[in-house]
Amino acid sequence: MAWVYELGGVAEGYRASALWVPFGTSQFNTIDIQEADMTAVASMATWRPRDGKVQEFVASAAKAKKIHERLGATVRIWSSNFGGEPMTMGYVLEHKSWAAFGEFGEKMEKDNEWRDFWTSASANPTADLVQNAVYSEVAVL
Repeated sequence: MAWVYELGGVAEGYRASALWVPFGTSQFNTIDIQEADMTAVASMATWRPRDGKVQEFVASAAKAKKIHERLGATVRIWSSNFGGEPMTMGYVLEHKSWAAFGEFGEKMEKDNEWRDFWTSASANPTADLVQNAVYSEVAVL
């Protein structure tokens, strides 16, 4: 399933032909999408490592990366250098489509290794979650 953004919110759609994209605060425009089901999807959790815990956070992220890659995601870890949220790291999960994103979520939900990892990481946090977001690729020529 693809998601179509409309003025009043988000409506579920199948093979959307257009995507509403905000320009400024009150104007909207459309961008044609050839095949919304093939749109790449990325989710990014932005973390701020706690004082003295950067190396531990990176080690923990490396463990999570192995699990997430086994479940089908492409994983990248970004460090903020300036602007936005300084001194943070973005943990990014990339998927080839909304379908792949959904399949990944279903696998992760049932994965014992992921649950054990998350339980342990939550009990002894090395970073604080600043924000969590999901992005979809906008295909433009």
